Amino acid sequence: MEAYLQVQNLQDVITTDGPSPKAKGYDAWKKMNVQVLGLLKMTVIIKLHYLIGDNAKTSWDNIKTQFDTPSILAIFNNFRACSCFRMNPNSLMKDLGKLNTMFNHLAAYGEPVSSTFQAIMVIAAFPASWDNLASMILATHTKATLTVKNSAPIIEEEHKCCQLMMKSSSGGHHVNYMNKSSFNRNKKPYTPKWQSNQGSSSLSKLTNVKANKPYQHGANWQ
Repeated sequence: MEAYLQVQNLQDVITTDGPSPKAKGYDAWKKMNVQVLGLLKMTVIIKLHYLIGDNAKTSWDNIKTQFDTPSILAIFNNFRACSCFRMNPNSLMKDLGKLNTMFNHLAAYGEPVSSTFQAIMVIAAFPASWDNLASMILATHTKATLTVKNSAPIIEEEHKCCQLMMKSSSGGHHVNYMNKSSFNRNKKPYTPKWQSNQGSSSLSKLTNVKANKPYQHGANWQ
């Protein structure tokens, strides 16, 4: 909103109280004052119109006070999001950016997180399979040297290794599948014995035997 007022050359109305009614330039200021008040009413929802009065600067200051001061609930929700955040091994660098945005929000709320504690929260958000990496980082740094910036290279290297292992693993399964498929294509289909010549001969012999000599219980077939 402030940028739009600057483009329209109306920013002076929200930075100064304006001249007195009898002073020079009052009519021009009054016209711009009405314009800014109209823009504010168009921008702010109706239930907050009580913040807008007859003076554009006073109205602007009321709105800034209302929205520039973060509530304790907003601070709590942002900190809880940081503390509960868990990284996905497939989008690790993207998740680091999300955490950094949360830290910036806390700083904008007037509650900045120290560099060391930022690094600790990043390590706490590691995937469960990265416990050894977390232990190694904590063992090789002190409170003075433990920062996200100093830890980022090894985190990025571990992420690259994981990506290569995943690609290699998926490629191996693909090769095995292709080998199995080739094997199945080259293998002759199974033919039951009763469909083979040998099976047919045996069946005919058995039929001849049955025709010549009926079955008797306990008979010794030759």
